[in-house]
Amino acid sequence: WYQRRVREAVVSTQSTGDLKLLEPLQHRRTLAYINHFIIQMTGQLNRFACQTETKLAEVDRRTQQIKTTLLLLEAKLASIPELDSVKVEEPSPPPAAAPAPPAPPAPGTPAPPAPPAPQPESYDSD
Repeated sequence: WYQRRVREAVVSTQSTGDLKLLEPLQHRRTLAYINHFIIQMTGQLNRFACQTETKLAEVDRRTQQIKTTLLLLEAKLASIPELDSVKVEEPSPPPAAAPAPPAPPAPGTPAPPAPPAPQPESYDSD
């Protein structure tokens, strides 16, 4: 019945616009809602923390396996004497990118002067 009374009060408040017609919330009920919310959120956060911790532990385990496998592979490759004479070519660095255009001036500041136009070459014979 409490919800019905609240609905009736809200409807009457909407029609008159007077919030003084609303009955005050019961403190016990408000505390029960807040406690329920806190308990639910705590449970969800604990489950989330447990799941993320489990996933992080699995990633750490797999990383350790890869690291161990890599160390074993490096040791096996180091034990082959013929590989010492093999020359490995380093990949060439990528070509340098064109310089970026200058940033536009900040609002309210005068624009920088334009670069001078190239002068036509003169082909005068001496």
